[in-house]
Amino acid sequence: MGSQQRIEKTKEALETEREEIEALRGEIEKLCGRPPQRVLAGSYQTAVAWKELAIGALRLAKSKAPTLVKLRDARAAMLRAQVE
Repeated sequence: MGSQQRIEKTKEALETEREEIEALRGEIEKLCGRPPQRVLAGSYQTAVAWKELAIGALRLAKSKAPTLVKLRDARAAMLRAQVE
């Protein structure tokens, strides 16, 4: 009985993780879809750096099995790029 409860908790944890992965994927795609004003009005180098960051984040978000940690890091990098 105890092992079955442990399996159910694991299934719940996996479902929660899948939901968070999908939410992060959506947020990354949204962030990549609209460059910040500083990129639009900035230098060529700023635009290239932002685009490289966005492409990397999108590749990760669209990969078959991204890890939660990597998605969180990619989202954080995109959010930092919005304000820097």
